[in-house]
This record gives sequence, structure tokens and C-alpha cells, in this order.
Amino acid sequence: MLKATRETYEVIAGFCMMLVGFLLPFLMVVGVIASSIGLSIFSYAISLAGLALGLHGVYGIYTTKRGNEEGRRAGEQ
Repeated sequence: MLKATRETYEVIAGFCMMLVGFLLPFLMVVGVIASSIGLSIFSYAISLAGLALGLHGVYGIYTTKRGNEEGRRAGEQ
């Protein structure tokens, strides 16, 4: 099971931000929310920020696991 580290929270927050960035334009197209340029820019910005935050979290998880594996290999030699 994945420990609840800072990187895990970054991935979860990034996913939520990207979900909001998807749902806002979808609701604008369907007609539930009135379309405006400000809301469109906000939707794009939150989606881009969510992608960056999520990728940063994934990179942090990857480097942490990679560091642990290299530490184990160094101990075996």
C-alpha cells in the first residue's frame, strides 16, 4: 500500500485540479454554466497547474523509490 507522503498528496491534488479543469469547460459546453473568457482562462490555468503538480508528485515518488533501491543495492555489495 502507498504511504500517505507529500508526493501522494501532490498527485491526488493534481488529479482533483485536472478534474475541475475538465468539468468546468464541459459544463460550459453543455450550457449549465454561462461561458465567459475569465472562467475559460481559469479552467485552463487550473488544469495546467494540476498537470504540473501531479507530474511533480509522480517524479517525487519515482526518485524516492529509485533512491531506496540504489541504497539496498549498495548495501548488498
